[in-house]
Amino acid sequence: MTSSSSSSMKIASRHVSKNSCSPECIGLAKEWLDDCLQSHSGYWKPGLYFLPTRVIDVGEHPGDLVRLHVPGGAQKPQYVALSYCWDSGNPLTTVQKTLKAHQKSIVFGSSSATFRDAVWVTQQLGIR
Repeated sequence: MTSSSSSSMKIASRHVSKNSCSPECIGLAKEWLDDCLQSHSGYWKPGLYFLPTRVIDVGEHPGDLVRLHVPGGAQKPQYVALSYCWDSGNPLTTVQKTLKAHQKSIVFGSSSATFRDAVWVTQQLGIR
């Protein structure tokens, strides 16, 4: 912040894209993530933490098969987590009855836009 007088202040700013899915925004998110992983290496170390009991494998590219992955053994790949409030509709859940089907593939037809967007962003960030 700079101040040329006591009544006027200028705040440094940057262009804000109208489309958060634009290549510009995804590139900025990748830069922030890379910077965080490099600058805060004392907090997170690749290969140090085990996977949760169940994770969603989003594949590498949009259109790839998305499925539930139940890790076996000591798998320690990079992963991201989404925390959000479920909508009042029919949230996608895995129960004993749907476990095997979700391990083969997860159909997005009934899932929320938040869930679909999270999968897309994760793929764009290069995290599987």
